[in-house]
Amino acid sequence: IRDLQALVRAGRFREDLFYRLSVFPVTVPPLTQRKADIPQLVQLVVRKICLKENQPVKEVSPEFLQMVVDQSWPGNVRELENAVEYAITVAQERMILEVPDLQAYLRNFTNPGPGTEVGERTVAMPSLENAFSLDEHLDTVARELISYAIARENGNVTRAATRLGLSRRRMSLYMERLGLSAPNARGRPRMQSSGVKNGQG
Repeated sequence: IRDLQALVRAGRFREDLFYRLSVFPVTVPPLTQRKADIPQLVQLVVRKICLKENQPVKEVSPEFLQMVVDQSWPGNVRELENAVEYAITVAQERMILEVPDLQAYLRNFTNPGPGTEVGERTVAMPSLENAFSLDEHLDTVARELISYAIARENGNVTRAATRLGLSRRRMSLYMERLGLSAPNARGRPRMQSSGVKNGQG
């Protein structure tokens, strides 16, 4: 509204139209109140992202769609778009998005309780009721964050490193330690085989 007021004062927006719009404010309810809209929204987001990446438009399994519908999405449409984009990155060449493609995002980048902010996301705190490996958990989070950042930067590792606050050299060291090789033609890092990682291939 304030931006429109400035345009009115500058004579670049009709004053009568401004007051008409002010009488009818538009409130968009959160996704939790629009569950019926989510399936169509997911299809639109998948199509938009696939076309942006110049790849065939993927399909969505019923189970994947149901998992999306069941989430609360506190970040609304933007968070849903991030989740779908992450799932497309995980799916790589597969043409159908499945539940596992989304589970890693929900496990590591959503947070029903205490967490640590990472950019626009929140890394979930693991349960400490049972023993688990901190190193393995940190490696999993780092691997997924690096893969996602590289995909977001269309395969440009230097820009992905900047996005993550790393130098290019540290990024390379992380990728080597985590078994991530150079991105493929679609900009996604590939997992190295154990032989290549250990210098046997």
